[in-house]
Amino acid sequence: MESHYTVLGVDTTASVAQIKEAYRRKLLSSHPDKTGTQTHGNEIARITDAYRVLVDPIKRQEYDATRQEELSKLGVATGDGLETYSLDDFEIIDTEHELRWTKSCPRCAYPGGFELNEADLDKGTVLDNGQYELIIQCCSCSLWLVVKYAEEADC
Repeated sequence: MESHYTVLGVDTTASVAQIKEAYRRKLLSSHPDKTGTQTHGNEIARITDAYRVLVDPIKRQEYDATRQEELSKLGVATGDGLETYSLDDFEIIDTEHELRWTKSCPRCAYPGGFELNEADLDKGTVLDNGQYELIIQCCSCSLWLVVKYAEEADC
């Protein structure tokens, strides 16, 4: 199941202001008057539901706790049973503002279904061998995977 964070396209550490901005952006990008196409009624409901939960501190805390418990049961929180990829398996996109790494999803084949930036890499877990590990989800389907990488030395 897609998380509220994924629905709005925000990080789990997003501020209320970032959530509000993402909500407005998602509504505009999904609205039939703006897109010129018919939007499924449940798309607006999903966006609104995600917003209502994430903007309320108490509901968000309850949601995060429930989500963490569900992910732990699936082994996602620990990475148990997930496919592991190296950051070298990702395509590097170097913009003038930041580095990003993308990979098409091996399940749904969505181009760039997995995307990381430097801020995401800072959230990785340090392993015993000095490498880092990060668990990420495809932005199109429910597939999770583990990305392993090493920190580059500054020159």
